[in-house]
Amino acid sequence: MHKVDIEYYVSKQVVPAAARILGSFGVTEEQLLAFKLEGRETRKLTDFFGS
Repeated sequence: MHKVDIEYYVSKQVVPAAARILGSFGVTEEQLLAFKLEGRETRKLTDFFGS
């Protein structure tokens, strides 16, 4: 049985796609990756704006 590399798919497929959509709100791919690395479980769009 092969193990799925979740980090690869998140960083190479999910984050770039999300960044294209969230770019309309001023969120960058770098912000998404940095937020993921912080280990947070819950993410909201407003988390990226430092409200």
